Amino acid sequence: METPGARVFESSVPGRDECRKLVAAVSGRLASLDLTIAFGESATAGCVAYEFSLTPGAGQVLTGGIICYEEAVKKGLLKVPAALIEQYTAESPQVTREIALGVGRLLPADVVVAVTGLVRPGGSESPEKPVGTIFFTVLFNGHCYDREIFADGSPEAVVETAIAEICNSLLSILSFEKAAGEGETYHYPAD
Repeated sequence: METPGARVFESSVPGRDECRKLVAAVSGRLASLDLTIAFGESATAGCVAYEFSLTPGAGQVLTGGIICYEEAVKKGLLKVPAALIEQYTAESPQVTREIALGVGRLLPADVVVAVTGLVRPGGSESPEKPVGTIFFTVLFNGHCYDREIFADGSPEAVVETAIAEICNSLLSILSFEKAAGEGETYHYPAD
């Protein structure tokens, strides 16, 4: 199944070693730029932050992370509006962006990454949003970058693909000076 507009990864699921190399590359890039990173993770349940914690520069770049698997954490701690979850589901680009903004309010970091999606049946899957659909948002330098991917395979393969694609996006965002308008401008709302 293919999610419209999503990048599809069916036969090229990255292995753990490839993911760790990508994470190390992002961590090194963050360190070289004197930047920090924080995570809000639902579908990946802390796996992305964990991988960053294993890098040599973790103490310099990793601010922290919030696992927000349960909707109550999204609504309570991260202040994602219940109406937004009701309208779009907890696994959606709209909610992912709100998670990123919520993490940005709570954790001081230069880069914030939020991840939602469906790694196994039992969520909000549909023909348009099958299991394997992952949404992630990166907040950096006043801009918001939203991405959607689809990965076929086991829950572990979906998570590994998500980690790799998050890292690829981060490398792209951090490697090039983004022109105004490429990402949407964001502001942390007041509590």
